[in-house]
Amino acid sequence: MEQDCLLAYEGKGYYPASLAEPLSCVIGAMHACYHASPGSYVHKMDIKEKGDMIILAGAGPMGLAAINYAISREDRHPGRLIVTDIDQERLTRAAGLYRPGVAAKKAYN
Repeated sequence: MEQDCLLAYEGKGYYPASLAEPLSCVIGAMHACYHASPGSYVHKMDIKEKGDMIILAGAGPMGLAAINYAISREDRHPGRLIVTDIDQERLTRAAGLYRPGVAAKKAYN
């Protein structure tokens, strides 16, 4: 503020705009994943179509955004999505938001 470096925001509400940064992080992380075949230096970027995917500690706000993005994309989807967390309440809530077997799988210890 002292150096006049703030960007003006003229939108209808601050809440929708505040979601841009966390969602940008989730989307960027998905597209930054890469896979390489043994003996090859070619990196295949993004999540693997119909591949196995696990989101660790993924039942909090950012994890739920990652689940939603992974299963809602139009261009590719994981074949199996496993979500873990240390908080059973958050896992239960995530399981209620996304139907196991259709959209996401729960991982319980």
